[in-house]
Amino acid sequence: MLARMKSLATLLLCSPLLTSAHSPAPPASAPDKVSKAIDAFLVDCAAFGWSGVVEVRKGSKKVFSGAYGFRNDEGEETCTEETLFDLGTLAQTVTAAAVLRLVGDGSLELDQPIADYLPAVPEEASGVTARHLLRQSSGWTGRARIDGKDGRAEALANLFDGEPERPAGEEFQPWTGNFIALAALVEARSEKSFEEYVREEIFAPAKLSSTRFAEGDSGEAEDESQQALGYEGRADPRAAGDPPGGQYDWRVRGTGGVLITASDFADFLEAQEGGKIVKGSVWDESLKRGPGDQGFGWEVGIDYQASCLRLEREGESSGFRSFASLNLGTKVFSVVLSNRSESPTRFLETTIRNLVSGEKMPVKQSIHPPETVAWKAKDLEAVAGSWAAEDGAELELERHGERSLRATAFRAPLTTASGAGVREPGRGFFAPVGKRELVSHAWVAAAQNSSLVWNGEKAEKAQLILTTPDGKARTLARQ
Repeated sequence: MLARMKSLATLLLCSPLLTSAHSPAPPASAPDKVSKAIDAFLVDCAAFGWSGVVEVRKGSKKVFSGAYGFRNDEGEETCTEETLFDLGTLAQTVTAAAVLRLVGDGSLELDQPIADYLPAVPEEASGVTARHLLRQSSGWTGRARIDGKDGRAEALANLFDGEPERPAGEEFQPWTGNFIALAALVEARSEKSFEEYVREEIFAPAKLSSTRFAEGDSGEAEDESQQALGYEGRADPRAAGDPPGGQYDWRVRGTGGVLITASDFADFLEAQEGGKIVKGSVWDESLKRGPGDQGFGWEVGIDYQASCLRLEREGESSGFRSFASLNLGTKVFSVVLSNRSESPTRFLETTIRNLVSGEKMPVKQSIHPPETVAWKAKDLEAVAGSWAAEDGAELELERHGERSLRATAFRAPLTTASGAGVREPGRGFFAPVGKRELVSHAWVAAAQNSSLVWNGEKAEKAQLILTTPDGKARTLARQ
């Protein structure tokens, strides 16, 4: 079946805030047109191997939602809007919300040294505050040196072992250790486990009915039937509930390990903006821009068209990538969750957001997927299989949903800037763009794209003309 499952809500008319000041108001039929445009764009993305779930809201109203591609490639089990994804480092926004909740009830001071709350923090980090950690300007960077068996005190001691690279507050330096330390701070000030506090104070008020922590946090057996499998290169796929390190511990706590649906994360954004989690002056404080335009867990940007702030953040973990944005003026929330590490989620979210608002945006053709066409199943089957050329090029294709073929093996003599040799242009996907033509699509580099032209014959008479990234064409015969 097609690598997509769609559930499209009626797209509502954009308010003036969503309409370009330089464009006329859209006609009455615009919602349906925009909805179809978003769907067509994501169908093309799915044809080239993208999979995931998208949700867009304006305030409490769902503007668009859709699920595309497979949660499990091998079983061709499609993504649905109930599919759980690993939120990756986007989970740091949840940790930030928990910290701000404590600030709001007076249990924590943003500018108090964390060592005053956490005795295990070594002297070298004695000047670091919660504000520094939230803005990722603690001065520490590099790999968080924590053992899977470490308790909270040991994790903190190992986390801040050595010397910082910069004085605290001086420069934005992304480091997962910032949010691991914040999770420890939540435990110390709430006198609860990090997971218990977040469930009670974040998940519950935001009504995140499907969201949970990764396997092992509660001792309950994890049902993987709704979990996406994450794909990264040639590595074995990883279930969303299996932390990259193999277990949920202080290497993950506060910086990942959250399983969520796109709808639940949109609920979280709505609760954040609506004051259900963080209220008043504390929320306002979180929006002030620090080094690198960082707020508290979010990048704080400016939507110049709507003259307002926009929060946005990308997240990643092995096999998963996510992106979310919250426009504080238009109240538009966008969420993109994917189980493909190479997924250009920021580009996807920006394109979708611009389709909703009617904004024109320059698009890099090397990133934007080509417009695909649907072939009959028998024609895709005719092209599937093993192919080879006299110069040693080899290509193995298998069906991938209704609209594309996946290259499970692809080797060809190529001449590149680094010299000539037999190389693998990449595990990729070929999708039809014409009556007989298929192309591959590398999300980040058009120079990696290849094309196929089928002669329309079947069985032993079938031939493919393969043009590789170096521009060389060769004839492939059925093997």
